[in-house]
Amino acid sequence: MSFAVSVVFPICMLPFDIGSVLESLESALAQTIDVTECLLVGSPEAAETLLRHFGDDRLRLVKYEGDNKYVAIDVGLKSAESPYIAVQDPESVSLPHRLARQVKAAAMNQHLGVLGAGVGYWERDGRVYASSYFPSGANKVKDFLFFGVPVAWESLLVRRDVVEKVQGLRAAHDGSCIYDFIIRVSEVAQIDNVPEVLVVRKNKGVKTDDRIELERLRQKYVEKFTHSRVDYQRKIFELLCVRPRDKVLGAYFVQTGEAYRERGGLKDFSDRATNLKLEYVHGNDKWRAALELSEFYYDEGKKRLSFMCLVDSLAKNPAQSQGWEILKKRAGEFERAFSQREPLSFTQPVCTVSVIIRTVGNRPRELETAIRSVLNQTFPDFEVIVVDDSGKEAARPVVESISSDAVRYLANSENLGPSQAWNSGLKACRGKYIGVLDDDDIYYPWHLEVLVKALEANKQVGLVYGTVPRVYGTRSNGEFVEYYRVRKPEEEWTYSYEKLKRSNFIPVNAILFRRSLVQRSGLVNSELPCMEDWEFFLRLARECEFLHVPKDVAEYRWKNDNASYNRINMLVMSQLINKYYNDIARDVAWLSVYLICGDKDRAMKFCADLNTKYDKELINRGGLLRSLFDILMSSTIQLRNEFVGTVMSENILSDPFKCFKELVQKRRAHLLRFALLPLLKRVLSFHSRPT
Repeated sequence: MSFAVSVVFPICMLPFDIGSVLESLESALAQTIDVTECLLVGSPEAAETLLRHFGDDRLRLVKYEGDNKYVAIDVGLKSAESPYIAVQDPESVSLPHRLARQVKAAAMNQHLGVLGAGVGYWERDGRVYASSYFPSGANKVKDFLFFGVPVAWESLLVRRDVVEKVQGLRAAHDGSCIYDFIIRVSEVAQIDNVPEVLVVRKNKGVKTDDRIELERLRQKYVEKFTHSRVDYQRKIFELLCVRPRDKVLGAYFVQTGEAYRERGGLKDFSDRATNLKLEYVHGNDKWRAALELSEFYYDEGKKRLSFMCLVDSLAKNPAQSQGWEILKKRAGEFERAFSQREPLSFTQPVCTVSVIIRTVGNRPRELETAIRSVLNQTFPDFEVIVVDDSGKEAARPVVESISSDAVRYLANSENLGPSQAWNSGLKACRGKYIGVLDDDDIYYPWHLEVLVKALEANKQVGLVYGTVPRVYGTRSNGEFVEYYRVRKPEEEWTYSYEKLKRSNFIPVNAILFRRSLVQRSGLVNSELPCMEDWEFFLRLARECEFLHVPKDVAEYRWKNDNASYNRINMLVMSQLINKYYNDIARDVAWLSVYLICGDKDRAMKFCADLNTKYDKELINRGGLLRSLFDILMSSTIQLRNEFVGTVMSENILSDPFKCFKELVQKRRAHLLRFALLPLLKRVLSFHSRPT
């Protein structure tokens, strides 16, 4: 069965590179399916070169004297005579089978009005360096309308009868008119995408004016939807879990969330947890949401995570009373939760390296590839520990088929999550050094040799890591098929602790570290649902030096179907970890814990740290000092140092009557002498300011 297809080719704003235009038009004419006509929409002068170059009877000029390519597309759509109309961007190249794939898919579903495809982006040398996959499936595409345009305009295939129904593109919206067009099509027909790259183009961003118009249209669409659906809040809730950073949907979630909860929308704990996280990201009182998260995790028995949420809440609003009351009440529990570590009975190393591979057994071919990438190392002295976290020994057949004495198999009795799987492997390690590999990534053959040599040559270093390119591809018959790879500039791999505190730039498959560090720093924090590797690295970094080895040692394989972690979890946990390791509130909270628990030595240590690291910041965060003053007054420990003087002076300046009253009632008036010098400094600094 053959189908008639028209191609719309706007030429009103041709780029200076005429070679790119010729290549683009040639790709449209050289499709494996017959193209009935190719409409060159623009002026006769612009079309002359193309008509003369190709001399193809299928080329037809449609006059348009303006310079708006969206108007040109609209003119072309309305002038086309075939039942299917494709849009070709002059700066894009269609793969030879593009239209054949799209027309075949459209013919199988008579309800389809618009069909798009994935788009690859290239440099001038022809190297494809990125790709965009749009949602596949009519329902998913319709959901995607909440976030923006669900299809790439340069990959559009449209039914002519649908164009007539919606009266074309309405190009007055300029850059956002495609979004407006797709929204109108969604009311009369289905929209879908072919889940593969069929068009390649040069990477170009969206103009700022177009983005503003897109956001305006998107808000209008969301508002229209929410007023026409009873269960709109559930839909927004589900969509925000996919894209938790979305501000438009976040605003609607916050506005209507209370009514939704009153209708009984949150029926289980998982919903409640996600709801709290979304309020933490989008709510107006983020400190209160962090406090509620702290309570939620405390009720679940996750006291370390509860404390991290509490610190975040205190950092966001140090003047609150609720958080400080909770800290006073549970200080002892928090202190025990962090100080009590699972005892580790490591034996003498029996090999140089232990490599932990975590898996749930759902991708056996890739797991086998990962294991063999370790077995193929040029460094011979190692063991591989495969930790099966499926709860049903799904990975056992793969391990048994490899039949190597170097491979050990551990199976968790239930699915415990990636951090617990990592801990199972850490406790079973018998090597001097430890590496970690996920079951869908690979080591290069020299990985262990290069990193072991670096550790042996630098005794002061506890963890070394190499460079890891990100390889994009797809899974075909269980095997990974590479599309292209991206390699960050070398300077982005350079290590500093301050840089690590801001973000985790070290992939887990890039590392090798000393086993002895685990005994000092403890196991991976199993309470974290994700980002556990980053928090683990931050604890290790306080115990030892890190070193970057500038050599590719592994590859991180990214597929369009990567499960990864829950996105809202990733966003919230990254913010919690960032705040916990970067904000002064953490040290103030720990000082408060030790004051309440009567641990004078640790309290003195935190006083010294706070005095040296945060001198000016402490003064700017007066809310922290006012709350700390109350804890100092009620503590059984009487500290006499410069930091106590700073706390006293700031409270005298903010509320002298209350401060003196407390000092007299608690019989701590003798501490005033520590406040004299800080007070004098503040007064002098105030009077020395220029008027």
